[in-house]
Amino acid sequence: MVSGVGNPGAFEATARGLGAEVRGVHVFADHHNYKREELTGLCESGVELLVTAKDAVKLRELGVACCSLEVELQITEGAAPLRSLIEAKLRGGSDV
Repeated sequence: MVSGVGNPGAFEATARGLGAEVRGVHVFADHHNYKREELTGLCESGVELLVTAKDAVKLRELGVACCSLEVELQITEGAAPLRSLIEAKLRGGSDV
């Protein structure tokens, strides 16, 4: 597991909670600019590299095979006030 996110512990906990067998964790700074050489040795034969969807884009550009954990947001309460705040901000409202 490799991450370059603000809360790597939450990423690891989510992966484990979903049943991932985490054999190693390599944490980089949030918004890390990966270099291929720093990933050498992280992928063993038969082991898949798990990363965030954000990091997957960066790693695939480097030719590094990986699996990504994608998170989807669903608002279950308070959607209307949130939508109003977003719309006000988009209209240039200063009350947000």
